[in-house]
Amino acid sequence: SACATRSTGLGAVVSAAGDVDSLIIAAPSTGRADTLRLVLGDTTGPVVTRTVAAPFGTAAARVGAVTLLAPRALYGGSLAETVRDSDAIVYAGAVARAAGVAAPRALPALASRRPNDALVYDSLTPTATLIDALTRVYAVSGFEAPMRTAIMQQLPPWAKSKARVDSAGNLIVEAGPERDTVAFVAHMDEIGFTVMSIAKDGTVALANRGGFFRSLWEGQPALLHVAKGEPVAGIFLPRATATTKQPAEMRAWFGLDSAALVARGGAVGVSITGVKSPSRLAASRFTARSIDDRAGCTALLLALRAIDPQRLTRKTYFVFSTREEIGLEGAAAFAADHPRGIRRVYAVDTFVSSDSPLETRRFAYAPLGGGAVARALDNSSATPPDELARLVRIVTAAGIPFQVGTTNGGNDGSEFVRYGTVDVAVAWPLRYAHSPAELIDLADLLALGRVVAALATAP
Repeated sequence: SACATRSTGLGAVVSAAGDVDSLIIAAPSTGRADTLRLVLGDTTGPVVTRTVAAPFGTAAARVGAVTLLAPRALYGGSLAETVRDSDAIVYAGAVARAAGVAAPRALPALASRRPNDALVYDSLTPTATLIDALTRVYAVSGFEAPMRTAIMQQLPPWAKSKARVDSAGNLIVEAGPERDTVAFVAHMDEIGFTVMSIAKDGTVALANRGGFFRSLWEGQPALLHVAKGEPVAGIFLPRATATTKQPAEMRAWFGLDSAALVARGGAVGVSITGVKSPSRLAASRFTARSIDDRAGCTALLLALRAIDPQRLTRKTYFVFSTREEIGLEGAAAFAADHPRGIRRVYAVDTFVSSDSPLETRRFAYAPLGGGAVARALDNSSATPPDELARLVRIVTAAGIPFQVGTTNGGNDGSEFVRYGTVDVAVAWPLRYAHSPAELIDLADLLALGRVVAALATAP
């Protein structure tokens, strides 16, 4: 709690608690003690212990003794603040004793940790870890095998034992008794490019795999995914001049002439993507390329981990589909294999939200952090009002944060409607869809996993 805010947060907690006999403050270090309006003076030893006046002023709070515990630090309060590992262990013990719990015997060597290891483990960490692993996989439409392998590795044992792959490449988990069949579908593929031709100087002409603004890739790093070995790094070539917002064609270059590129595995038809670097931002945000539909796959995995298959009351399919970005092809194949056999299909995909600084909120507004979303109407389907009411009733009873909205785009479930299946699309809100910097709130994704589990086990 910093002096700039006069320990407002700490003061609010104590005010809400009422009379407090003793207050123990675990401060960041002696170098930051001034932020608590404390004067410590010179001390020795790894931990400073002082009984001081309350560092906040509020008539509503009556506080007895206030004790400060702080580790000794070099360059305190600076960007290079330094604490000895041994002092940190002593400090942890002092805090534990003050709290009346067992003191740790040892702590990992702090100096050997990578910067990202300093992130706090919280309730969203398992969700962040799972989607981070999936977004790092490259799987352009028609090249989903790496993603299928990654999902198989993340399935719980019961689901892995039931998993199968159909002739369209869809990964399917089937469970539950033969009645009132439902299906949940999330797609494994991502947008990208394939090579159309290779010029003598090694530049390659590209064809889109999926719909997106090509200009977002100009000048960005590129990866050529060869059949064997590591991807070949290069760049998406920008236009020298431009009279339109979007380039008429896209090219990439990998620093090699045609003979050398072919020797590395380059060929017509292989896939090319941008480089991906998933990152967790602040407390709950997550950004990456290909969150669409890695988040949907994550939601299905979270639900499969939470579900007891013995308690399913109906036949339930969990389908990780192929080639959604180029025409919903995997979902169409699965639907054709089960004509008139599925009562409801839940397409689990992006809700392209207008929750961004530059867009109007008149349409497709579902704020990040507001919960999962019913994709009640899009360009390919409309959820019937009674089904939407049922959906809202189920998630509300389960206490899951939830929104209802309309947006653009299509979903896998629309391929089932011709057979009499009801399409009930569920989603998470996404900013900057089909760009290199898609953005979500992890709490929304966790809520979506709970929605899938609730729908799968609903009466």
